[in-house]
Amino acid sequence: MGYYDYPEFADNPLIHALRPDNVMLAILRLLKIQGAAAEASFVQRIEAKVKTAPEFVPVSPDEIRQRTAQACTQLAAARLIASDGEGRWTMTDRGRAVLADNPLGVDVSVLLTFPEYRAYIHSIDARKVPEDVRPRAFEDGLAAFAEGRPITANPFEPDTSDHLSWECGWCEARDEES
Repeated sequence: MGYYDYPEFADNPLIHALRPDNVMLAILRLLKIQGAAAEASFVQRIEAKVKTAPEFVPVSPDEIRQRTAQACTQLAAARLIASDGEGRWTMTDRGRAVLADNPLGVDVSVLLTFPEYRAYIHSIDARKVPEDVRPRAFEDGLAAFAEGRPITANPFEPDTSDHLSWECGWCEARDEES
């Protein structure tokens, strides 16, 4: 039996940080021991580890639930775990093989080796709609330069983000013209 086959050592990486790879590893290890478990069981196990960690882990119960749900989604997308249709997860043969090959960590780099996971990532990216993150004040600054107004025509109060955004827009328009 190896070091990580002992349940008392199973989730030691969680004491360092509640990183996604640690959550995935904790889920796979729990499924290896129990065979099947509900998402709430993963959350409880991770919460218990966080509470007993010898160092402070800055994570709220909501974050633990969110990270656990995300890890379950990712592991299922890679076909390492599967839903039994009754709210419980089981580890697949692929999941057992991945855990055996990666006893100290399963992360996105491991998941990316599977075409199903890459297709899942591609489907997420395809649904994202690019949005213009520039503030309206930036656009106003671009327009002000195009209309010939000077940089001193900034309508926003100094020392505000809108003032700076407007000025950045004005300067970008000026630089593009040069």
